[in-house]
Amino acid sequence: MLYLLYDAVQRHLDLKYGRFAHWLDRELRQTIPDGVVAYCINIYDGGNGRWSIELVGCASFDEQNSDWACDELFSTRHNSLCWRGDKHWRNALEQVAGFLHRYHREGRRAAILNAAEGVAVGFVDGNLIITKNRA
Repeated sequence: MLYLLYDAVQRHLDLKYGRFAHWLDRELRQTIPDGVVAYCINIYDGGNGRWSIELVGCASFDEQNSDWACDELFSTRHNSLCWRGDKHWRNALEQVAGFLHRYHREGRRAAILNAAEGVAVGFVDGNLIITKNRA
């Protein structure tokens, strides 16, 4: 019994690609509102190595102006993915961006993201890393 509890805690502490892909598959299964042309994964720093992400669907995309990511039509704020990891923000960003790049190639619902005008990842108060654009 104690082993099962430890295993559950470990899964919450670590962010692996499989967990990320499963979460994104589930979130992309919902009905996407008309007018969504781009997606952004927002990263939140909860302090002390606690991180969370949400997916937002946006009504616009502009590679030159990251404010497009604030033009939200839906978000998964109610079902964010949380984990514990490295305390440095740059490492968290690189990890999630790497997973998103991989999802574009391998993800079960990658076609939804790949059909968008743009996809990005970043902190809500920082610069975005564009992982896909239709340009």
